[in-house]
Amino acid sequence: MSKKSKLGILALVCVAAIIAIITTTQKEPYNTESVLSSLRDKYEDEIQSTQAPGGDFQVIDVSVYDEKDIDKVKNYLKNKLSKEDLKRYDLVIYEWNPDD
Repeated sequence: MSKKSKLGILALVCVAAIIAIITTTQKEPYNTESVLSSLRDKYEDEIQSTQAPGGDFQVIDVSVYDEKDIDKVKNYLKNKLSKEDLKRYDLVIYEWNPDD
């Protein structure tokens, strides 16, 4: 192989590596609703409903089907929500009761 061929292959490998790095490090823009959406995706079988804060309500409300899921949902939200959201909103996670 000539030097030009080797240099061309090296350049292509570098460009591919840079594109791969950029693609894997880009994150979605953060907002509270995207965290709740990811929660619903991750725990779709455990969660009955979610309610995002809005207006005068400063509560993130999540109902689960089983009481044993409350802690894992609460931990997920505490790890994913920003510190500002955790200060601003109360997390209310409870077992859903169809009789209520």
